[in-house]
Amino acid sequence: MENLHKKERLAYLNQVLSELYVKDAMTGMYNRLGYQKLACRMFEKKKQTGENLSIIFMDMDRLKSINDEFGHIYGDWAIKTIASAILKYIPEGAVAVRSGGVLEQTADAEIGKIIAEIRKEIRERSAEMKLPFPLTVSAGCVHTDMTTGRDLDDYVREADAIMYEEKTAKKANRT
Repeated sequence: MENLHKKERLAYLNQVLSELYVKDAMTGMYNRLGYQKLACRMFEKKKQTGENLSIIFMDMDRLKSINDEFGHIYGDWAIKTIASAILKYIPEGAVAVRSGGVLEQTADAEIGKIIAEIRKEIRERSAEMKLPFPLTVSAGCVHTDMTTGRDLDDYVREADAIMYEEKTAKKANRT
């Protein structure tokens, strides 16, 4: 009986270690290794079946300014708040990583709703905490076309470029 308990405990601890290995400790989102392990695997499976995916890339606006002006404690809190909002609204079965998210093919209108809900959650949490700065994110989204020879990183770079266009437009409006 004691050996059975030890085996169960060991299996549980191995599971915990595996999660720590692929997840970012601060945000609970998948890290680079988690991305490679889960999102790339998901992409390859869908490529074999010809099913497309949607890629969302989100980035916090003005993180450097927040860290420089208010300190890294505020910066970390801002990162956690955004990660929490993303994890709350990203659909089940999606892979949410710090650099973006990979999900089943989703219509543009539904992607827009997801991003809007994430932004609303961030605004509400910021207002509750009475932050001395606006907390916002920029986002970009693309849909894969599994009939092409493109890989997941190609699509992530494209979503990142779209997100960066939004970020640049926001900067231009602030000045």
